[in-house]
Amino acid sequence: MSRSFKLLFVFLLSLVVIGCSLLPGAKQEAINEDVQPTEVFVVNEVLNEEPDNSSVEEVTELEVEVQPFVPETSGAINFSAELLAPDIVRLSWDPEADAQGYELRLFSPDNLFSYKIANLSANQNEYIDYLSPENTTLIYQLVTLTAAGESGASSLQIQTQPRNPNPLTVQASFEDDLVVTALIGTEGGVLSLSDSKGINYLLEIPANAILLEMEVSMTPVSDISNWPLDGKLLAGVHLEPDGWLLYEPAMLTITLPEKSDDGLAQVGFGFYGGGEEFHLTTAHLQPMQLSTQLDSATYFVRNSNQQSVRVIRLPVMELKGNGVGESSAQNAGDLAKNNSPTDSSNANEQKAAAASAVDDELAPLLSPEELASLVPYNIYNQIFSIKDCYDFKKASAAFQAWDNRASSQQKANWSQDLLENLGKKAVEVSKAAAEDCKNAEEGVVPQSVPCAEKLIRDIQSASTPFFQELQNAMKSNPGLLGELLKAQRELDKCPHSFKVNDAAQLGTQWLSGCIPSLNRPFQVKFKNPNGVFEYRLYPTSPFSGRIEGQGGQEIGDATMTFVYSGTYTVEVLGRDSNGKIEELDILTSMKMSTIMCTGGNCITQEDDDKNAERIPILVNPSRCEIP
Repeated sequence: MSRSFKLLFVFLLSLVVIGCSLLPGAKQEAINEDVQPTEVFVVNEVLNEEPDNSSVEEVTELEVEVQPFVPETSGAINFSAELLAPDIVRLSWDPEADAQGYELRLFSPDNLFSYKIANLSANQNEYIDYLSPENTTLIYQLVTLTAAGESGASSLQIQTQPRNPNPLTVQASFEDDLVVTALIGTEGGVLSLSDSKGINYLLEIPANAILLEMEVSMTPVSDISNWPLDGKLLAGVHLEPDGWLLYEPAMLTITLPEKSDDGLAQVGFGFYGGGEEFHLTTAHLQPMQLSTQLDSATYFVRNSNQQSVRVIRLPVMELKGNGVGESSAQNAGDLAKNNSPTDSSNANEQKAAAASAVDDELAPLLSPEELASLVPYNIYNQIFSIKDCYDFKKASAAFQAWDNRASSQQKANWSQDLLENLGKKAVEVSKAAAEDCKNAEEGVVPQSVPCAEKLIRDIQSASTPFFQELQNAMKSNPGLLGELLKAQRELDKCPHSFKVNDAAQLGTQWLSGCIPSLNRPFQVKFKNPNGVFEYRLYPTSPFSGRIEGQGGQEIGDATMTFVYSGTYTVEVLGRDSNGKIEELDILTSMKMSTIMCTGGNCITQEDDDKNAERIPILVNPSRCEIP
């Protein structure tokens, strides 16, 4: 290093020390009200439009008295159930001589709605329900179908148990030299790349999926050691920032250059970091590559064997590792039974993938006409497995993927019924969100609440063609819209959200838009005389989590970049006259790295001492709306 550069380094480092003393910290003193920010940074920006209810007819509320369960015995005999796992049910029965098939139905936990989940052949005597919800009393009804129509039904009740998470960890390696990055804001955006194997990836992030401006990256997966499937790893990418939840589902499209002759099902997969919490997801075949013989556009992914290339679509609600591989139904089922992920939503996705793999085994055995006439079991099961608003978003994305590739006959047969079931679930998840609100920890907005409120607004205003169809389907089912309005009134009782206290503080101005919930990742920014800084917070609980950040400044031809990492906790500072929280502090403990570059030379200075910072938070009098 030259002497002149050393002198410049010492000079700049002294400026860093002085500059860092001006950062907002635990030891800062009185507020300087004379300081005015030179630039405003809006965080978690949201729209504040009133919902348009003009398209919704006036309806009355539906009051339903839940009836006790009385088993039916007029159908198949020896109808019984057993648990293969705490939340996976095996049903069995003795086939009836005159049966031409069976229809399997499942009632909602409150015994209010019934859902058709499968049409079964006459010689079938068992069914594995991979998507049964955990810790729930379930009522199954098996209806016998004959030439004359329905000829009797048998029903039973079974109690599932709480899941036993046993997450699987793999070791992923990446092609870091092929990473692509884009700055994505509320308007959405697109990332695309091709890996060294000629596989193409396209990530489409819709508007309002991310309520702040942030860098999103996509890195190809080169290999996964201790691969858990009995088929090949086909493709994968790692989406970052890892673990970031989206408010709207993105779509990852993977184009594989070769067809498969292995006779296995294609399944999606997801993981965090370098391979933690590996789990299966459902993969959807894009129909444009199907041969004319299969224009019926069945949803079974095995039909990709008829193609010269395969185009797979994966709905994405969370940035993490995503990809597609091959598996037998047995292998996928074993993962669902034995390796349940920690997160319940990921567990439901894995069970849906196992159910899809079982269905996929039927594809080579049936004609295109038979395939076209089959009930889309997997979509029915995904709808029934919906437990919260974000499960609803995933299932509705799966329905739209199916609807886009279904034949006109399939749509005529099943779309209305599927939409009515989605409408029932919209009511259920909205009621569940209102209940979450009642039981929420003090000062916390459950993440289900703003999601459910947006869902209700979308249905009321028919914000997209899908929601227009959903609204029409709900109108045809008396009482559903009334129940939805009742849930909306309950949700209105949770009026708070959060924001950063924007009072000037010794040369620093914290500025923020509305923060919907401390349960969800969020970002704050500030500006002081030393430059622009931002922190990204990833909650592990409503009042604690990990924090990352960066900032920078330029001095002459030298640039300085600050990188932060650490943890945080939330402390209650003030309450109103009714004892409700109105002011909080986010207390951080972070390490800082300083990267100083000039003339093409860079030096990194590590600060091993923890930097304590305070981010001042207020409770909003009204809750922000997710646009």
